Amino acid sequence: MTSVCDRPHYKGLFEDQSNLQSICEKVIVPNMEFRDADEEEFEDNPEEYIRRDIEGSGKNVALLVCWGFFLLFTIILLCQVNTVMIYTFAHSTKQVD
Repeated sequence: MTSVCDRPHYKGLFEDQSNLQSICEKVIVPNMEFRDADEEEFEDNPEEYIRRDIEGSGKNVALLVCWGFFLLFTIILLCQVNTVMIYTFAHSTKQVD
């Protein structure tokens, strides 16, 4: 998706508010969340967890890819992504409470 959203031919797909909302809710936010397994791994061996995180290896590949996509996404569609992500995070926070 990162390479596609950067192409002018497909930019319209990512400018659509409902598509943007769906991508943020179903792809970006779930892959950026700190999972229970991450917490357990960190508690068991914090040095190893941090080393893998810095190197970009281990289970956090999805997180790294999502961050890369999110950064490119925000560069291309800054205002729209900010609006959608604020709504998405506010909505997901209410579900947790």
